[in-house]
Amino acid sequence: MSRGHFNKHAVDYDQYAHIQRRIANTLIQEIPKGIFPKRILEIGAGTAYISQQLMGIFPNSEFYICDPAPQMIEVAKEKLGNKAQYQTCELPNNDQGFDLIITS
Repeated sequence: MSRGHFNKHAVDYDQYAHIQRRIANTLIQEIPKGIFPKRILEIGAGTAYISQQLMGIFPNSEFYICDPAPQMIEVAKEKLGNKAQYQTCELPNNDQGFDLIITS
């Protein structure tokens, strides 16, 4: 799918992303127990479902959300506010030393 397609459907994306949530929940379950990442990067975050879930697991972590579709980033900002830093990108501009990188 193209960036334009995701931009067009960003507002209602969560309503239809059932399979994506199942995959994301499986990924989250695969994160090793006993780790305490200081900095977490979600690549291709869309509306930041994974980061939202990880905030409950790692409440003291810093979150960085990256997605190439600006409207998806806007929806993520509406959901998470200032709990994360956001960047419209396919990959972040610089390596800030992340302890956990996740993407679905």
